Amino acid sequence: VAGLKEQPEAEPKPKKVERSDRAVLVLIKERLKVVIDVENFIKENNVSGEVNMVIYNPECQGVQLRIANLRGSFKPSPYLDKLALKKGIMRFEKERGCNKSIPLMKWNDKIVKMPLTIEYWNDEEDGKYLTVIECKANRALSDVEFRFSRDEVTDVEVEEHMAV
Repeated sequence: VAGLKEQPEAEPKPKKVERSDRAVLVLIKERLKVVIDVENFIKENNVSGEVNMVIYNPECQGVQLRIANLRGSFKPSPYLDKLALKKGIMRFEKERGCNKSIPLMKWNDKIVKMPLTIEYWNDEEDGKYLTVIECKANRALSDVEFRFSRDEVTDVEVEEHMAV
């Protein structure tokens, strides 16, 4: 087609493998997605996560994890022993390679109790918008991060007693 430039093929990014000085590393990642409308009502809430394992020491190939109280919509890895999984034990059907991130399970569910209550108010005056966002933790939290794109946002203020 005339006038179109050919796009270079993007090289796939190599999968990042976490490093540890331990024999086995179990990684749990969870992501919350919450959409709030202008009246501060929650329109959408979702939690998704995954558990991966990296085996560094070949002597630990037979490692297994005991799990309990699984609820919601989770999907076990096809690499797991199905009979052991019914008894609440995660172990591989056959040996897996060392120094590779191996998936154990993934899940997707609704958030029963929100970890944060977020309220916001918008106001416009003379073509400028003022948005006030208030966050309240509903339980003990650690490593909480808020990100704002600074491209179109100016004059960001954090109340003194709220800043860390």
